[in-house]
Amino acid sequence: MNHNNKTIHFIGVGGIGMSGLAQMYKDLGFNVTGSDRGYGKSENETIFRPLENYDIKIYPQDGSFLNNINQKFNTKSENVKVVYSSAIENSNEDMITSLNNNLQLLHRSKALAEAIQLKNSQNNEQKIYSIAIAGSCGKTTVSAYTAEMLQLLTNKSSFLCGGIVNRFASKASVGNYFSPAKPLYFTFEADESDKSITNYSVDYAIILNAENDHYSREELISVFTEFIKKIRCGAVIEYDLYQEFPKDIFYNIKIKTFSATNSKADFFVADYASLQGHYNTIITDSSNKNYEIEMITPGIHNASNISSIIALFSLLDLNLDQASKRFIELQGAWRRFDYQGKLKSQAKVFDDYAHNVSKLKSCLYSAREAKLTIKNKIFYIFQPHGFGPLKLMAEDLLEMLEDELTKNEHFIFLPVYYAGGTTSFTPTSKEIVKNHKTEKNISYCEDRAKVAEIIHENSNLGDVIVIAGARDNSLAVWSKELTENK
Repeated sequence: MNHNNKTIHFIGVGGIGMSGLAQMYKDLGFNVTGSDRGYGKSENETIFRPLENYDIKIYPQDGSFLNNINQKFNTKSENVKVVYSSAIENSNEDMITSLNNNLQLLHRSKALAEAIQLKNSQNNEQKIYSIAIAGSCGKTTVSAYTAEMLQLLTNKSSFLCGGIVNRFASKASVGNYFSPAKPLYFTFEADESDKSITNYSVDYAIILNAENDHYSREELISVFTEFIKKIRCGAVIEYDLYQEFPKDIFYNIKIKTFSATNSKADFFVADYASLQGHYNTIITDSSNKNYEIEMITPGIHNASNISSIIALFSLLDLNLDQASKRFIELQGAWRRFDYQGKLKSQAKVFDDYAHNVSKLKSCLYSAREAKLTIKNKIFYIFQPHGFGPLKLMAEDLLEMLEDELTKNEHFIFLPVYYAGGTTSFTPTSKEIVKNHKTEKNISYCEDRAKVAEIIHENSNLGDVIVIAGARDNSLAVWSKELTENK
């Protein structure tokens, strides 16, 4: 990559991954600009305001700025990098202008891979160990926990996260990117959804799971296999998933396994308990040594996440006894079962980023732990984050709800969130519910005002309300407003 002029523009800079990468390139000394369709919306101020405070200028996404970027930075077209993600369609005006003006288009994953290399080249005194967090579910939580713990333990942790890490969020920083002056570790999410994970070559990785999310499990295993071949030092893999890989791909790296249930794993959840808002787990290793850990969020899935991090720390030769005592200090990631307050009825309201079947199921389990008594109700409000994802998961989601929902649990679909761009606009949430015959409490509601009316009128002390869905930050705003309008 030619860094003589250091000019880079991000299409969709308000995306949670793109905004973090834009900050990283700013730290690397680049002139950084961006455009986004969501710029100016109040619910997105938590991202755009810090970016602007970081001196990252944001322009309309109509191609007008890119037509003049050479003059703006006194550079040649071939020296301008334009970063896009798989969410940006070819008909996007910034994409069209980039092609017409011979600007260099770079996929987000390749831009991140190059940024990691550049960061290492600038850090002459110490190699930075790269740590990729992969898997269909839990990447953001594990990335946030890992980066935060490494900072607590070493004070040398840098990261790029697909969510806002609460500890690092401020007016000057979104909270999805952080780097000290001389980092030793760089933790980031490696996205499998568009198969761009194969663009990375890293020192260490955690592979949490493989679910039918964006494509089949078999295809995902194949993608992860190609990724694993590029790992240099070691990997942590969920025990049952590890059995599905060809073993010859692990010949030159160290492997540790983890599990929520299987005691054959190198690290597994030996015990988990939830009592009156306190969550505790015991992680046991292959030598039968126990690590007692206080957790900040409920759910055995989070205990399993922690076991994967303990396994990683064993590969990094960190003090596991010291680490196990500090998980209670974590502040975690934004919109991961965040308690927002209570309704007038005294029902508790939580906001969560859950958006695929496994995440929604785990969130449902967490909601059950948050109820006052077993007889209390749960109202689960879900906004699908796109027509394509809804189509792919609809059958599995409805099957999960049929298996899991009890008579006191209500699952309400909101209309599909549309962020712009090309889509089929099918299926709709209404169609999914209408075509599904059930005796369970599964319904569709056309707008948030009607949902608010339903939960205010039908909830009581000890009930739990969960607002869930990805990409749309207004869900967090709305869930908070529900508790304020008593």
